[in-house]
Amino acid sequence: MADMVVGRKLLGVGVLDDCIYAVGGGDIKNPLNSVEVFDVSIQKWRLVASMSTKRCNLGIGVLNNRLYANTE
Repeated sequence: MADMVVGRKLLGVGVLDDCIYAVGGGDIKNPLNSVEVFDVSIQKWRLVASMSTKRCNLGIGVLNNRLYANTE
């Protein structure tokens, strides 16, 4: 698998439409709002629309073809 565009830890991960989403991450002092998607068909990561809030250590859920990010 190719490296992500942005290095991250404490991220959330979800799968939607044959793509893997890497959401937020970073650390408690420097959370990220960026989101990347790995397209399995072309084996590449790309940045997509960022979240409005920076988050790390989050959970991801998929419901009705939508990806949801949640923290405490």
